[in-house]
Amino acid sequence: MKILYSWSHHGMWVQSIRIELAVLRRAGFAITDLNHGEISGLRGVLRPEKLDSMYRKNHPGLMKLYATVKDLAETHDIFIDNYTNLYHPQFVRSLRGKIYTVLVSGDDPDSSDICSKPYVASFDHCFAWRCPPIASWLYTGERKSA
Repeated sequence: MKILYSWSHHGMWVQSIRIELAVLRRAGFAITDLNHGEISGLRGVLRPEKLDSMYRKNHPGLMKLYATVKDLAETHDIFIDNYTNLYHPQFVRSLRGKIYTVLVSGDDPDSSDICSKPYVASFDHCFAWRCPPIASWLYTGERKSA
């Protein structure tokens, strides 16, 4: 099983994520990671309205990121998006049948309206860490949550 792991963060979290990925690789997981912030040139959390506008206007950074993911989806089994989602729901839906999509979120209840709730229904599966929004995701249309 080949995993495409998309992430973006800053500061001390970058080293933490790299350590996590190294541990998973040593455990035998075949992981291709990509820093979606570096590829797209976008940093931080985008409000859903902003991401939608950029998507509809074919923002060059987003289109570069989406082309990268689309190409890698051909050779991977699972796509995991963790930390600061930059994936528009229509793009995620376009991956259905090609790769199993997973959103991982650690947002708190106050930021869920920006970071996770607008996106969960477009992913095949969602995981939450450090927070209790799973029950609220179920009413947003998410089919599988853990």
